[in-house]
Amino acid sequence: MKRMVTAIIAVIMTMAAMPMAYGNDGAGEEEYLQPKDIERIMDQLLEYHVDEKKVTAEILKRSLKSYIEQFDPLYIYFLESEISFYQNPDKKFLKKMLAAYKNNEITFYEELHDLVCKAIKRSRAWREEIEKERDDIYQDAKEYNSVMEYDGYTNNSRELKDRVRGRILNFVKYQAQVLKREPIEDEVKKILSLFERRQRDFEDRLLAEDPKERQHVVVVSTLKALAKSLDAHTAFFSPEEAYEMRVRLEKGVQGIGVALQEGLEGITIVRLMEGGPAYRSKKIELNDNIVEIDGISIVEMSFRNILKLIRGQQNTEIKLGLIREESNGNDRFFEVRLKRERIMIDEDRVDISYEAFGDGIIGILKLYAFYENSSGTISSEKDIRDALRELESKGELKGLVLDLRENRGGFLMQAVKVAGLFITNGVVVVSKYADEETTYLRDIDGYTYYDGPMAILTSRASASAAEIVAQTLQDYGAAIVVGDETTYGKGSIQHQTVTDKSGKSAFFKVTVGRYYTASGKSTQIEGVKADIIVPGILSEEELGERFLDYPLSRDSVLPVFIDPLSDVDGEAKEWLWSYYMPTLEEKDSTWREMLPKLRINSAHRLEENENYQLFKKVIEGDKIVRGNDDYGIADLQVAEAVDIVKDMVQLYSEKKLSDSEK
Repeated sequence: MKRMVTAIIAVIMTMAAMPMAYGNDGAGEEEYLQPKDIERIMDQLLEYHVDEKKVTAEILKRSLKSYIEQFDPLYIYFLESEISFYQNPDKKFLKKMLAAYKNNEITFYEELHDLVCKAIKRSRAWREEIEKERDDIYQDAKEYNSVMEYDGYTNNSRELKDRVRGRILNFVKYQAQVLKREPIEDEVKKILSLFERRQRDFEDRLLAEDPKERQHVVVVSTLKALAKSLDAHTAFFSPEEAYEMRVRLEKGVQGIGVALQEGLEGITIVRLMEGGPAYRSKKIELNDNIVEIDGISIVEMSFRNILKLIRGQQNTEIKLGLIREESNGNDRFFEVRLKRERIMIDEDRVDISYEAFGDGIIGILKLYAFYENSSGTISSEKDIRDALRELESKGELKGLVLDLRENRGGFLMQAVKVAGLFITNGVVVVSKYADEETTYLRDIDGYTYYDGPMAILTSRASASAAEIVAQTLQDYGAAIVVGDETTYGKGSIQHQTVTDKSGKSAFFKVTVGRYYTASGKSTQIEGVKADIIVPGILSEEELGERFLDYPLSRDSVLPVFIDPLSDVDGEAKEWLWSYYMPTLEEKDSTWREMLPKLRINSAHRLEENENYQLFKKVIEGDKIVRGNDDYGIADLQVAEAVDIVKDMVQLYSEKKLSDSEK
């Protein structure tokens, strides 16, 4: 089942090719990249990379494909005949290309970029022609059978134009759904204008006419293509992309604390961050529209440039010109002065809920990512610890569900620390690098924050650090894994420079090694297998490492439930022998022995649950008439995970009673 996802973009926006900036938060003196910078930056990536150590003809071949795909992933710009040669170049061409690369020449990428510009201009001409049919376009959109994905490029110009038209109709149809009524003529005009503004925001960056800027665009696109060609998770970032990633990892941002949405009425404030400057001013309300920044009209400005103006440096002042619709229907213009500051982001950290059970509760913790700010005051580990204390204050914590669905990872050490909350001591991660150097990441505090019945809820989108936590706790027997058949399957380690405060590095992440959990197993490609399968919304999606280009191979290492301490010596080793080794977490089979009964109970509940059976048919793609409109309101996966934990509590009580009678 394919889904359209609408994202509300807060203080950041991804940009494909803007002048490089070094230093904090992507700010600083900007400089255009040149062809000679490609080899310099690629040498850094190759020095770190776990497998690839030089640019080869095969990597260049991959990079041509990546260059095309990063521009036209939806197959709506190029004709197949225009790019077929670049998708499968011959050996002679690749030999010339390799020689050119060694001489810091980017002629071949420049030729490919010329095709990009030509395709953009053709698409614009078609869109202009299509958008003139404004009177008919909404009626056509209503009747249009949406096509969200195409199988590949077409060689038919008429079909390519139809794809462009289909994209416009999809957008019109969606915006009409947002309005919840049929748009009037002026609104259709605004919808088309919004569509074109968004398309041109992307395209204008690629159509740079200034020679230095154009060269910079090609160099950035080339670096992106080359980095992606090393493996599925190595990437080169623009400053704005690095900023976005840094915000996600550190849960902090500089700004005024608003979330913005670009819509038919312009730039609308859709959320105020509690405690931020805008919130504290008490002068700004939801649905206010921003029309000026520091006295400059932003009506014709691109969304990315508006976000750049709002972001700014800490402790600097910004003046917003806003329009608010009053109760009488009239618009009122007013101005608000605010001072930018560092804002900690509380959203998408940990959600806490619980359900009464007997004389206690079953706790439910949803962890969205593995994050840590530069000062250490915000982290996943601290938030989970605090959440466990909060749950214990509500009643006896008889069982726990840790929801890691859609958690795509983050900082490796945060995964180690979160897993460590649920074991005494022991190895959490074995890391193996390019030179076969092996290191062990351990939990050494000797304390368990919770050791009762526990289910880790996962999906096909649970990746990387989330997979480390799930498989580690599964390995030790501290928890069982519930959810989709398997997780994403990312078992590699990346070094990244986006949180580097030195200001000396380009922004990239590069795959430096593979990781394994205490069992010696890797999550690479195969992911973490669920102990009890409870399919969720993503269970039928082609989502995961196995579907990516150039994934690393999968292997394994020896189990390390008994820590070999082979990577430490001297006083550190003596300390570990004295205070760590005596309290190593022992592999517990309690929950695994219950699995046959737990699986039977779960299967029976799901079979009898009409809502879940209806939900299952929907995710499997059956075209049905919903008999119960409420089937999607409750989180059916969480509900079943809670019921499984209740079974664990009950079965454990029965086991203790049985053991005491022996």
